[in-house]
Amino acid sequence: MNKNNKESTYQKKWFFLDNVYLFLLIIGAIALIVRLMFLHTEIPFNSDNFIYFKNAVDMTLGETEVFYRESNSGWPGFLSIIFSTFQSTNFMDYMALQRYVSIILSVITIIPVYLLGKQFFAKQYALLGAAIFVLEPRIIQNSLFGITEPLYILTIVFALVFLLKNTNKFACLSFALIGLATLIRFEGIILLPAFSIIYFLYQKDIKKKIPLYFCLILIFVIILL
Repeated sequence: MNKNNKESTYQKKWFFLDNVYLFLLIIGAIALIVRLMFLHTEIPFNSDNFIYFKNAVDMTLGETEVFYRESNSGWPGFLSIIFSTFQSTNFMDYMALQRYVSIILSVITIIPVYLLGKQFFAKQYALLGAAIFVLEPRIIQNSLFGITEPLYILTIVFALVFLLKNTNKFACLSFALIGLATLIRFEGIILLPAFSIIYFLYQKDIKKKIPLYFCLILIFVIILL
């Protein structure tokens, strides 16, 4: 009897570990449904989200000087790409689209959060961490406003995942993403020292990696310029 119970537990454990992405999909679907339940697209923007919306519309119409005038131009720039593929004569539809994009980005963040957790914990705990993150009330609330946080967080977490891969190619991607995060929110520039420290902590032969580090800084600067 005990043997059968052990075999059953073992099979359940392996089913869980072999179907992690199925569980991620289920968690993502639940997170999406929860967000849509609290979404009110009939309310117009009236704060920072309106400024981002206005700048995104200006960029869509070709007024690119907005991009150089605003420090947090990454989110409007990203939205302008989405807006250019969408056709409507009602500005409220574009505001709703901005909210939907924000929600989708927030839900997608469970993927890098899971990948990050998997580098330190077992798969089931990484999955639990991703679930806690995507269902956290303040994360849900921020995703409904159409502001920068969902894209900013998604970019930073992916950058950290790539940095911890400890390869030259992924290190380049990581610092490029930090540059993009700085365009999304200028506060992202404070991540550069932190990522630099992590980069050197994960290197065995620091002297050989110093020339590459200057290339990484160059990539970061090019993204900002």
